[in-house]
Parts: sequence; structure tokens; C-alpha cells
Amino acid sequence: MVVGAAALVAEELAPGARDWWLAGHRSVEPAHALLLAHLDLEPLLDLGMRLGEVPEHSPPYRWC
Repeated sequence: MVVGAAALVAEELAPGARDWWLAGHRSVEPAHALLLAHLDLEPLLDLGMRLGEVPEHSPPYRWC
């Protein structure tokens, strides 16, 4: 959401900037869907996750 908010500001300051961007994913947060729609961006992934969540069937992550 933080990057999305910055993207809204950047698009207002430099119209057309969004033509250079890719949306990596769609969050389940309602505001994120509104943000993507406003910027006319289609995300590459839609995994139904919130910030910091790990998919249920992902391999265990080990901190090194």
C-alpha cells in the first residue's frame, strides 16, 4: 500500500508515469484494488494474501 500511495502521487506529478510500471500482485486489502483500478494496472499475481502473509502450502522459510 505504501508503494501504491507513492505511485498515485507520482502519476499526479508526472502523468503517464504508470505506463512504465508493473503491478507485482493484488492484495486482498480493498484499498489496493481501488488503487490498481485508478492507475489502470493489472497485477501479475493474485494470491489472495495480505502484507507479511505466507501461502499455506509454501515450503518452510529458514532465516540464515
